[in-house]
Amino acid sequence: MRDTPPDKDTRDVPLTPVATQADVVKETKALERRLRREKAMTAHLTKQLSKARKEADLYRNSTSWRITAPLRWVMERMSPSARNAESSEIYPKSADTITGYTYPPAKSPVLVCEAGTTPDPAAAGWLAVILHAYYPDLLPDMLRALERAGCPIKLYVSAPPGQADRVRALIEPLGLPFMLYECENRGRDMASFLMLLRAVEADRAPIFLKLHTKTSGHLENGREWRAEILEDLISASTPAAALAEFAADSTLGILAPEGHVLSLPAYMGGNQEIFDRLAARLNLPVPPPEQAAMFVAGSMLYARTEVFAPLLSLGLSASDFAPEANQLDTTLAHALERVSGPLTHAAGMRVATIEHPDAPPEILGEGAFRFL
Repeated sequence: MRDTPPDKDTRDVPLTPVATQADVVKETKALERRLRREKAMTAHLTKQLSKARKEADLYRNSTSWRITAPLRWVMERMSPSARNAESSEIYPKSADTITGYTYPPAKSPVLVCEAGTTPDPAAAGWLAVILHAYYPDLLPDMLRALERAGCPIKLYVSAPPGQADRVRALIEPLGLPFMLYECENRGRDMASFLMLLRAVEADRAPIFLKLHTKTSGHLENGREWRAEILEDLISASTPAAALAEFAADSTLGILAPEGHVLSLPAYMGGNQEIFDRLAARLNLPVPPPEQAAMFVAGSMLYARTEVFAPLLSLGLSASDFAPEANQLDTTLAHALERVSGPLTHAAGMRVATIEHPDAPPEILGEGAFRFL
């Protein structure tokens, strides 16, 4: 009869951490979000493929289709630019401005209210939230989510004329420190972003979250786009988790929503000329190096303040942006959206996504982004 071997000594074997119920719930929700995105992407690519097949069939079977194909290609890519260029022609041309035009002076922003105490700049772990509240009806859901941020925050808010009192009434009950400005409707969220970024820098906030009440009414799935971005950026405790990622990695410059990092060449649209002028003033290479040729679509993201601080050196104000005319492309605001990747690279940092902060982002090429 063989001797029974002694029991293995387990004193030095590390214990496997047991996942808590909260961990399981969090991971389950993340997987559900990923599954929804993958299903939506599959549907989008299937639709694109079907469209391409129909065009191919028409091309094969129609002489006129073959003859007019070059014209259609030009019109599909240039018509937004042409429309916006035509609207710009009513303004005087200027070699001194980034857009190439001089616009009527905009009204200066007005500080409506400032309340609460700004977190100590020396204290780690607080977040500046830059929020353009053009559509106050969309604000309550965002504010409820920010109440569950899991970290100290201060709000830097802009509102259009006539809406500041309404926005203030929504913000004050939260008891959070905030600054509220009333701004003319110029430059969408970008003109107000530059103004509020200056206040964030003055408060020495190292990290900010940029949000706006996006609608994208020209898109059938604009509401879905807003919901997906906000779910990624401000679901429960995500702000606190984002701050922890920045604290742990000094090379992290931007955290973007998953699936919203686009190829700059593929999605430049009609913004090349303004982008080139903007890059020249920022001393950014044109074209940008391959590792910088990306941007965050929708311009909602977490970022280090130092990444975007060079924009303040341009001295831009609302007067540098064209008056609102429902432009879809070819504006200073659209060009500024596309400079996020080059700015991050110039700062010696990298872009990542909320779900994969340690990895290079998946950069979507032409036709792969379903919200354009």
